[in-house]
Amino acid sequence: MANTNTTAIMKKTILLLIITFEVISYASCQKTSKNPKLNISFNRNVEVLSIIYCLTEDGQMMLKSSPDFTFQNELIEEFIDYSNHPSVVTALNLNRNGNTFWWDALVTLAHHCDQFPKGKLNNKLPDFTLQRANSDLEKADSVIKNFINQINDFYNVAKLDDYFIAYSPMYDQIENEIEKNLPKEDFIKELEEFYKKTNKSYTLCPSPI
Repeated sequence: MANTNTTAIMKKTILLLIITFEVISYASCQKTSKNPKLNISFNRNVEVLSIIYCLTEDGQMMLKSSPDFTFQNELIEEFIDYSNHPSVVTALNLNRNGNTFWWDALVTLAHHCDQFPKGKLNNKLPDFTLQRANSDLEKADSVIKNFINQINDFYNVAKLDDYFIAYSPMYDQIENEIEKNLPKEDFIKELEEFYKKTNKSYTLCPSPI
């Protein structure tokens, strides 16, 4: 099992909170932090799309160029046989078609879907996210629905249930470490003041990928 860098994960987690500020308020949670408005829970959908991202040609080129992505490169080796799966091909094409449907858009999609491998949209994607898949919203909707079906299939053929079982202790450790090292309590208030928006609660989604 790969070692993880807690500091790096903390930085990515805070970024993930910022990226998903618009959508995470309704996400299910597993661990309640000391901050009453903040829950800590890794999101399986985000992890699935992160693995797909790693397997794309662009993802592999970026990750293999840096020694900071040891765990991600180990995952690439573990799932390399699925690098030509339709979901991986679609993810790459979505990024390369000029609309840059990439990391933040993938995270948004993850939070708008039921859990894979039974994923389907449970909340309408924002138009500005859909337009990154295709400028024609009707065509974009069709592309995204097809992409979700491909992701469901990827989950099954790559046997990601086995992955989550094998790495469950690692994810538990990450959640516990983040709980111990959360930023100052008023960082949520600072985010709300910056975005001029408040929600009843938020979910912090740590990820080693």
